[in-house]
Amino acid sequence: MVDERQAVVSPVMGDHFQWIADVEVGESEEAETAEKLKRWLVDLGIIVPEETPCAISTPGHRPGSHFTRALEDGEVDADPAGMDGVEIHVGRTVFYPGQGEPGPAECPRCDRVFGDFDMESLEYEDDPQIRALIAAAQRWDEGGAAEVGCRVCGQSSHLNDWRWGYGALALGRVGLTFWNWPELSDDFTRQIGERLGHRVRHGLQQKL
Repeated sequence: MVDERQAVVSPVMGDHFQWIADVEVGESEEAETAEKLKRWLVDLGIIVPEETPCAISTPGHRPGSHFTRALEDGEVDADPAGMDGVEIHVGRTVFYPGQGEPGPAECPRCDRVFGDFDMESLEYEDDPQIRALIAAAQRWDEGGAAEVGCRVCGQSSHLNDWRWGYGALALGRVGLTFWNWPELSDDFTRQIGERLGHRVRHGLQQKL
């Protein structure tokens, strides 16, 4: 179902991850964009240039000498010994929150929120709209379209245009997965978007 160019970010027991996805890059520029992003991260000292088997069963890049530049508040006391590598994705990739389903999600047309947290059951709502969004991600992963209709307003939007809560879902052709890193800063995500000239999205492994 998922080939080499359709790798889905998925959780590994006992580990956590964060991802940053370029949700606008096209197929013809994905390789060049990924290389540009890698060079920038190396130049900043956030990752080392060499690729080793350090990103949870796949090759990746170890934290560089200035990896704290990517972290919330700098976190100068962060210990790289407990951190794994950064995986660089090139090609059609679904970026998923990991444990649990994505959500809540807000329609970009009518602002209706779906799949919110249910205070009575203390679980995220089982919402058919969220299932439709997951199905759209699967279609895109298999080469299809990613348009999703809202069951309230009836209008369709690309999955990447939906606004997400904690459990974000994104589709992209270039992205990064940071395995077992402290929380990345919003400013770091913004800098990546500015560097690439594209809209990017940051997601965390959803902890339930």
